[in-house]
Amino acid sequence: MSHHNILSHTTILLQTNHHCYTQEQYDMLVDIIHIHTDLYHKKQSPIISDYEYDQLFDMCKKIESDHPDRLRLDSPTQRVWSDIQDGFEKAAHSTPLLSLENSYNADDLKNRDESIAKLLTKLWVTDYHYFMEPKFDGISMELVYTDGALVQAITRWDGTVWDDVTTNVRTIRDVPLKLSQPISIRIRWEVIMPKSQFERINAERAVAGEPLFANPRNAAWWSLRQLDPSVTAGRWLIFRAYEILSL
Repeated sequence: MSHHNILSHTTILLQTNHHCYTQEQYDMLVDIIHIHTDLYHKKQSPIISDYEYDQLFDMCKKIESDHPDRLRLDSPTQRVWSDIQDGFEKAAHSTPLLSLENSYNADDLKNRDESIAKLLTKLWVTDYHYFMEPKFDGISMELVYTDGALVQAITRWDGTVWDDVTTNVRTIRDVPLKLSQPISIRIRWEVIMPKSQFERINAERAVAGEPLFANPRNAAWWSLRQLDPSVTAGRWLIFRAYEILSL
């Protein structure tokens, strides 16, 4: 299917109310999401925005919730990710590294607040507050320190098992290889690519006739998954700690 046809089908699916989806349209939705996933993760050439992809995925979940009899076993909502790039050892997260849900408008936040309020009311909790902070649009990972020394770095993906990219992560200049205290700790962190580096890399790829990265997040993802650590080192990625998983 050409990119033009993919985009045409995507537009139609996005404009259709999920309550009106037929089985045929649901099947097309599943197939289109798989195509976009392949373009993003394998071919490094997405043709829709992250927001549009999230809309398609959310649409799929809503349809399956309303019509569980339509559920396809190969639906992206059911998929256990196994198409991991060859060459990396696999590692397990001791604490599930769950994804963070997206919100694109005030109604999303209002609905979430109402859901939380109902849940807490059942638990007899009426006084609660929200803690808010900026979220970097990077790649979530887990850093594992034993007795203060960095021993492992694991990508997130399905939250349970994914790639051990410790050798590559060691090339990121602001990742501490040894902590000031000899503690054992697991940290959730984000690896991000500055826009200046993203623009530099795309300029170099354009000169070399190579496909351009769609955005800094996409570029950071593929920089981490290089089998040659020197390539990762040359991408000037940045580390930002986000959460203590276990201590």
